[in-house]
Amino acid sequence: MNKNSILLILLTFLSISIAQNPHIHDEEEKINQKDKKGRKQGEWHFFDEKEEIFVMSNYKNDLLEGNSIFYKKDKLLFRLNYSQNQLNGVNEAYKKGHLVLQVELKNNKLDGALHKYKGHKKQIQCIQNYKNHKREGEAKYFKKGKLFVLANFQNNKLHGLYTEYYPATGKKKIETTFENGIPTGIQNIYDKEGNKIASKTIKKGLLVEEISFKGGKEVSRKNIKERITVVFSKEDTNKLLFKNMFHYILPH
Repeated sequence: MNKNSILLILLTFLSISIAQNPHIHDEEEKINQKDKKGRKQGEWHFFDEKEEIFVMSNYKNDLLEGNSIFYKKDKLLFRLNYSQNQLNGVNEAYKKGHLVLQVELKNNKLDGALHKYKGHKKQIQCIQNYKNHKREGEAKYFKKGKLFVLANFQNNKLHGLYTEYYPATGKKKIETTFENGIPTGIQNIYDKEGNKIASKTIKKGLLVEEISFKGGKEVSRKNIKERITVVFSKEDTNKLLFKNMFHYILPH
């Protein structure tokens, strides 16, 4: 199963018109109140039509303001923060009551740190930073809780030092640099024991020289002129995940 598919399953439970056709439970006089102009004020409680998802939200002048908390069968599903009907601050998504995604937002856009976790053990999968919905600065990716990739971004493109590790040992596997998404400079490759086995010279994505090593000594050197494949080329799946997960709870 695709690593995002489990989280996307949650969307099927959110594709309901909670905000459009709420079945309101107003046993308490202090909740679900409107002012003289018919605007929602204060704390409101909602259920979906099947009464599986329960939402507690806060309003000011008919706009979401402050915390909105979603539950499914008594299990926490989302913990959101709104300011004038837009998501702001730290927002969280849960699976079976366990935190799986924590993101910082500014006016419905990723802006700040994103943490993605897996399973009930809260095993970290990635830490990324965003600015105005684009990856910016340092990013860390993990396999089974072990650091796998340490990368840097500028304006959503790889820029600066990129390092790939052997997760089991934490030793470097590949070290290279990027400039505006294109590999350039010296790329060093290491074996599992940490010995350098190759060094490649790259100029703006074009491999021009490759040196091989054995036992710390150079064994071959050859000139090459070929376009290389970008080491790290996967799309921003976290941004896509965020878009899908929050589609039904963003104010429209």
